[in-house]
Amino acid sequence: MFIDDLRKSILQKAIQGKLVEQNPNDEPASELLMRIWEEKEKLIKDGKIKKEKGLSPITAEEKLFDIPTSWEWIRVKDVCYFWNGEKMSWKKYPYLEARYLRGKDAGKIYSEWNFVEKWNRLILVDWENSWELFDLNEDWYLWSTFKIFNTYKSINADYLQKFLTFRKDEFRNNKTWAAIPHLNKDLFFNYPLPLPPLEEQKRIVAKLDELMPLLDEARPLEEEITKLEKDFPSRLRQSILQYAIQWKLVEQNSEDEPASELLKKIKEEKEKLIKEWKIKKEKPLEPITDEEKPFDIPSSWGWARLEWLAGNVIYPFADWPFGSNLKSEHYTDKPEVRIVQLSNIWERWRKDKNVKYTTFEHLKTIARSEVQPWDFVIAKMMPAGRAIIIPEVWTKLVLSSDAVKFVPNKLLNNNYLYYAINSSVFKEQVYSEVQWITRVRTSLWKLKNYLIPLPPLEEQKRIVAKLDELMKLCDELEEQIG
Repeated sequence: MFIDDLRKSILQKAIQGKLVEQNPNDEPASELLMRIWEEKEKLIKDGKIKKEKGLSPITAEEKLFDIPTSWEWIRVKDVCYFWNGEKMSWKKYPYLEARYLRGKDAGKIYSEWNFVEKWNRLILVDWENSWELFDLNEDWYLWSTFKIFNTYKSINADYLQKFLTFRKDEFRNNKTWAAIPHLNKDLFFNYPLPLPPLEEQKRIVAKLDELMPLLDEARPLEEEITKLEKDFPSRLRQSILQYAIQWKLVEQNSEDEPASELLKKIKEEKEKLIKEWKIKKEKPLEPITDEEKPFDIPSSWGWARLEWLAGNVIYPFADWPFGSNLKSEHYTDKPEVRIVQLSNIWERWRKDKNVKYTTFEHLKTIARSEVQPWDFVIAKMMPAGRAIIIPEVWTKLVLSSDAVKFVPNKLLNNNYLYYAINSSVFKEQVYSEVQWITRVRTSLWKLKNYLIPLPPLEEQKRIVAKLDELMKLCDELEEQIG
């Protein structure tokens, strides 16, 4: 149910011009329509299609939403034409060399029959039964209830197919009720279609082909949910994050500088600053063993302990002050130094309830725990391992107890690290050592040792761009669920 809702939301964005960016260099749809009309006139002249009565202009009431200025509202019949199937007898034509497709066979196309891709790709409409669109990539003889659905060469057939499939429930629910219900041809032919420029049609199709398999991947999650419906978006986010952190969300590029070089630069910079006495030398962590690695990664990726990815500052990790350093008498009603508490750290966002402050004077005694914009704050408990990025704010900030400051290295993509830390890959490491404990808690030392799968920097950027897009869709789904 939720996957279907999200699928519809994505398709709705696609046909409203909100799924991909418009390119001002694209030829507008008005020019595209001119080419379609020229092609139609040629087919009529060549006797391949009949000249038909013109369609009425689309009224303002029929335009269900606003579209970009480079798009046009048209009717479905403006961009396609039909050929009829033929009723045949096996006794009369026992020598048929191609398969004979009847109405009752329509449902088998996706589930049982395999096709060989051929140049003469057609789309079929089952006129009589439940109404479906089928890709047909093989030679067939067709029963009379089928219509061969042809698009003009100037339009992307995949775009039109996706639009009509998105609207198929309306066609199914508005049949003409003869002895055998048929598709309402007037509704079908006259249905308003938002038409983008041809190049944007291609971008929309490519984006949909990219997003829809991700929803299919998340389908098993939906089947597990019964009473926890409101928890579904969170589960879907984790499924998408897992997909990304396991290198399956975007393609690898062989020209990207590998993560091994990135880790080498981080190490060399740190050693240089230690030598110059600008930062302290920390106790080295153990090398990563094969047994520790949760899964295989591409050769261009690398595994790193979180401490290896810390910035080259004096206190890249800190978990002070302890309770004795920040008591109630240190609080103030004045908005001086904001205290970042556990209640302000939540999965994917910051919560601003229960705001507390300490004084500028007291901050001097606990300066190690001051946090700056773009630093990470990671919770040690309730639940452990969740992280936020500190935004740019007007006030100074300091940690409370049970939180850890992590300053990431500037050579890395902050948002990739944010997604990686909040993924199940990281959380499973946090919880693997604390089984059977009711109140799970981690520590500064443990956090330093947890593993992060690290892609090349350019791939980090591609992953973040894709995740930002998908997480926005999850947010919209969560709003729909309420």
